[in-house]
Amino acid sequence: MVEKEERLAMETAATRKPRTQPPEKRRDDLMNAAQKLFLEHGILATTIEQIALGAELSKGAFYLHFDSKDEIHLALCERFSLRFNDSVRDAVARVPKDDWRRKVTTWVRATVGGLLDEGDLVNMLFHSHPIPANTGWDDIVVAPLLDLLDAGAARGAWKLEDSRFTAIFLYSGLHGVVDDALMGERRTNRTRLMRGIETMCLTALGLAG
Repeated sequence: MVEKEERLAMETAATRKPRTQPPEKRRDDLMNAAQKLFLEHGILATTIEQIALGAELSKGAFYLHFDSKDEIHLALCERFSLRFNDSVRDAVARVPKDDWRRKVTTWVRATVGGLLDEGDLVNMLFHSHPIPANTGWDDIVVAPLLDLLDAGAARGAWKLEDSRFTAIFLYSGLHGVVDDALMGERRTNRTRLMRGIETMCLTALGLAG
């Protein structure tokens, strides 16, 4: 009975959705619906039928864009990583070009703040469900820091033997501390957390004090 009602609801939803919508809009609708359902019920408990219904599309329309729940989950991970990259870059770009110390602290605050503000989404996307190795998302989120380190080294703000090594080292440390805060039982003092990470990053780059 429940399956029949769900099927009827999907058919009704599909007829409400204009057929002239571009594929990109339908794909985005499916991703938005999946993200909402994954956050509310978890990835395993959510069905493809529910995602299609949430997007007001048919189950067949889902399979035009994604092969499975795992695939739409990976697409959500990629979308988050790209948007996160853009937000951090925008924050750093607003700092005067030669204020390297402030650029570093801005990178820390934008990165930590972004992860903490989206804590539930970060946990759902990257911690609650298996993700294949070598997806390339680490390169996406590390890229703003790597570009900052390369630019600072070129202007003599710091000396680095290997910018990529340093970027991965600093981001991995930051990410580990933030993950501990997100998944830990203790209440997080955001200001203290950011200041601690800022001190570590500035010290690593010879800008402390």
